[in-house]
Amino acid sequence: MILLLSTCLVAFSIAVILTPLIRKFALKYGINAKTNHRTVHHGEIPKLGGLAIYAAYLAGFGMIMLFSHGSLEPLIRESIVFLIGGTLIVLLGIFDDIKGANCYHKFSIQLLAASIVVFSGYKMAAIVNPFGGVISLGYFSIPFTLLWIVGITNAINLIDGLDGLAAGISLGASIIMIVVSLWFGNIASAFPAAILAGSLSAFLFFNFNPAKIFLGDTGSLFIGFMLACFSINGTFREASAISILIPIIV
Repeated sequence: MILLLSTCLVAFSIAVILTPLIRKFALKYGINAKTNHRTVHHGEIPKLGGLAIYAAYLAGFGMIMLFSHGSLEPLIRESIVFLIGGTLIVLLGIFDDIKGANCYHKFSIQLLAASIVVFSGYKMAAIVNPFGGVISLGYFSIPFTLLWIVGITNAINLIDGLDGLAAGISLGASIIMIVVSLWFGNIASAFPAAILAGSLSAFLFFNFNPAKIFLGDTGSLFIGFMLACFSINGTFREASAISILIPIIV
C-alpha cells in the first residue's frame, strides 16, 4: 500500500512541476488551442498539457520497476505493452497538436496502437450479459477489443472541450478503478490507475475554469487509450465504461 501511495504522489509531483514549464513552452512557440463548436474558451490557451501527464505516468511506472522487487512482474509486463501503444498515441497527439492530423491518419495510428496491445495477448474474452451470466466473444474477441480501445480513446478526446471536463471524468474513472481493485483485493491492478489519478489531480489545478493549459490531443488521446487498456481487465470493465460514457451521453 505504501508503494501504491508513493507512485501516486510521485506522479502528482512530476505533473505539478512540468505542467507550468510545458505551458511556457507551448506559449512561446504558439502551440495554442483553436476555438471550435466544442470549446468555450477565449484567447490563446496553450495545448500539449498531456506531455506532463505522460511524463508523470512514466515516473510513476519507474517507481514500480525500481521498488516492487519483482513482486509485480505480471503488472510490469502488461504496463510495458500498454506504454508502447501509449507512446505511439502520444507521438500522434504531439503531431496533431502542432501540425494537425486528418481523421484517417489518426484512426490508423490508433488502430496500430490498439493492435500492439491485442496481439500481445491482452484482449476481452467475454462480456457480462445484463440478463445474467457472461457472453463468450470467441472469434469476435480481437475485433471487439480493438473497437473498445479505439472507441474509449476517442470518447475522452471527444469530451475535451470544456475546462476540466476530460481530465475530471478521467480522474473519476481512475478512482473507480482503484476502489474496485482494492475492494476485490487486487492491489496490483490499482497501480496504473493510481499513477494516472495522481498526474490528473495535479493537472486539474491548471485546467479548471479558467484553464491555463489544455490537455490537447497529446493528453486526451493518451488518457483515453490508457483507460481503455486498464479496463480490459474484467474486474472493472463495466464500472469504467459507465463512468466514461454517461457524461458523454448527458
